Amino acid sequence: MKKLDPKSKEAKRLKMQIGLRKYYIRQINLDAQKESLDMRIAQLQSVPSTDLNKFFLHSLDEQRELIQLRKLPRYRLIQNPKLMQRFNVLRARYMDVNKVPINLVTTKSVLARKKQLAAEIAMIQSNTDDPSISLVIPNPNSDYRIMNATAYYKNLEDILDAKLQIHKNNQAYQNDLARRNELNRPLFADLKKKYEFAQNSELIDTELEHQLTYINNNQKKYQKNSKHQGIINNNLSRLLGQINQDGRKRVLALRKHLNDEDDIEREDRELEREEIYER
Repeated sequence: MKKLDPKSKEAKRLKMQIGLRKYYIRQINLDAQKESLDMRIAQLQSVPSTDLNKFFLHSLDEQRELIQLRKLPRYRLIQNPKLMQRFNVLRARYMDVNKVPINLVTTKSVLARKKQLAAEIAMIQSNTDDPSISLVIPNPNSDYRIMNATAYYKNLEDILDAKLQIHKNNQAYQNDLARRNELNRPLFADLKKKYEFAQNSELIDTELEHQLTYINNNQKKYQKNSKHQGIINNNLSRLLGQINQDGRKRVLALRKHLNDEDDIEREDRELEREEIYER
């Protein structure tokens, strides 16, 4: 193509061939995605129908609908405003957090995607004993299961927030490359770490284990040093119970309920910096 005159018949012919190849590859990839969704739907349909089950079946049905819309030629969508509107709604709702280009991330699409993510994790946390739970959590083989799922979902939200902020920086500092790079550099570094967590559930488990170990190791210390041992016992038991139940680590609550000793404040601040999924 580079060697040819762009206006020549040969260049036009090659351009058409490349376009057709891209189209067919795209169709094949969409068919593969649909096949994967069909398998998940069949699995969910094979277990008892529950609120959790129905919620995720509806979600998968919408994703399958989105694939069908993606397979349509672009002009078909443009010619049908209602179809185009439905396509845009589903595209934002089920946006691939890891793959969506930064220049396509908008405040509206991020809000739509985060709303769907919040609904999914809320259903998971509210139905931990559901027969379908292993079919809908992102890492069913994780030792921490619901905790892992909570951290995984929060990580996706963080990726969206980082991409949106980078996009805003790119728009605000189009003519100031130095300032733009200064603001975006730490965001890109954070994105790289978030991508690693999204692709490897073991990294999430390792971080969860580290934080749970911290709490357990300090339980005796707080009990021994405080004059309010009974209160601390109750608070720590409640705190650990919350962690084991739904993965929401409320370590910073120690600051409100325990002693105001300097070492507790310092350790709380350290935990705050280490936090990977505190909401």
